[in-house]
Formats: sequence, C-alpha cells, structure tokens
Amino acid sequence: LSLEFDDLWQKHTLFLFCDPLEVDVPPMFPTDGSRVVYFPPGEHRVTITPLSETTYYLAGGAFLSHPANATSTSLFYSTRSNKNTHITVRGRGIVSGKYSTDAPYLISLCGVGHRIEGLTWIEPPRQSILEI
Repeated sequence: LSLEFDDLWQKHTLFLFCDPLEVDVPPMFPTDGSRVVYFPPGEHRVTITPLSETTYYLAGGAFLSHPANATSTSLFYSTRSNKNTHITVRGRGIVSGKYSTDAPYLISLCGVGHRIEGLTWIEPPRQSILEI
C-alpha cells in the first residue's frame, strides 16, 4: 500500500508492506548442519554465486544490492554449468537493483528445485528473476 500526501509522492510517500508473520525463520548461526547464509538488518552490497542445498535468508530490515562497481550480471548468479539444485532465497528483506545498471536480472538461477519467496523487489534494471 502506498500513501501519498499533497501530491508529493516523490518525497513524502509512506509504504506499508503487509505479509503474515514468518514461520520457520532460520537461525543466524545454524548448529544442525544446514547451509544458511543469513543477512541481518542493514545494507549489504554483494554479488553471490549461490551454492546448491543452501538457503539465503534476508531478515526484515536487510537491504541487498550490488556493489557500485560490480561487473557481474546479477546479485545471485549461477550458470547451467554450476548444476545447482534446491537454492532458496527468502525472508522479509529488500532486494534492490539500484546499482545493477548492466544486469538484465537481479537473480539468475539455473538448475532445479529453487524457491524464492517473501522478499520486496525495488528498482530492477529490467526484470527481477530468471530461473532456467
């Protein structure tokens, strides 16, 4: 929901995101052998080559974007030669394409069994997700 006041939507907009409370939030430091990469609240400028059987979790308040000088094509980038399976990208964080000016997608995953859910996407360069 976007609330705009006095036709000043570029400077004074209030966004309300309404999602149900999360269940099954992974621990920041798993002790059960599961593969979790946890992004806590804060700004994270990264480029990730995702690994199979891994969960990438963005906590509420986490803001993920490219480094300003990144040369890769996507924030999460895998190729067919990686033969990745069961990659999960989820949480209540924000994925931004602000610095992804040359990237066609914010997330590009090749392989099978991937899951992406619960995130907020802003400023995609062209499209947000490519999964093949």
